[in-house]
Amino acid sequence: MKILTIVFAVLWLSACASNQELTHSKTRPAKNVENGLTLHEDKLHEVFKAFPHANDSPSKVQVKFAFVIEPDGSVSRAKIINKQVNSMALRKQLLATLNTFEFGSLNVKPADVKYTVDFNSEKVE
Repeated sequence: MKILTIVFAVLWLSACASNQELTHSKTRPAKNVENGLTLHEDKLHEVFKAFPHANDSPSKVQVKFAFVIEPDGSVSRAKIINKQVNSMALRKQLLATLNTFEFGSLNVKPADVKYTVDFNSEKVE
């Protein structure tokens, strides 16, 4: 009886693992990514405008981000992949803000995302 129970448990765990692989073979819908970015992008603009040296920047700054949206909807491995933001403190604050974005839990594979945000800096005289 014990052997039968162990065999059943192993087969059940194998089936669960196979099922999990199948369900995670889907990709996150582009509309989900787009909606999440639209919902949260204002937070990045607030960080940029609130930063003390943002007004010293050129009138338009493009920041290119790369990050992963995990199946649970959280952001991981966020980084800035261009050099238009020289301030390390601003870069860290933008990345910390990006890491708070939530895209909703879906039964999908992690999604690699590259995303560009245009920041407009108004000169204050």
